[in-house]
Amino acid sequence: MERTVDLDALQDIFISLIDLIGEENTLLIWENYKGGQLSIPSHLYNRKKVSQLIKDQQGPVDSRKLAVKYGYSEKWVRQIMRDSHEDH
Repeated sequence: MERTVDLDALQDIFISLIDLIGEENTLLIWENYKGGQLSIPSHLYNRKKVSQLIKDQQGPVDSRKLAVKYGYSEKWVRQIMRDSHEDH
């Protein structure tokens, strides 16, 4: 595939993105977000949504597995589970 951008003139962030996701996807991100600032949260999953998913769990729950799956601490997961049990 022929390059449509001049790598020697690109901002460093775009060179990194091209390495990660390819030129076409980098240009899509640039087109959709140019001129603004894009802040990437440190957690992939939304804290409130994860909290609700944990509260909705039925049966035995492995707090360690949930912590690893959602990227939050096991202590936080256990606290959500405790709060959920106190609400019922």
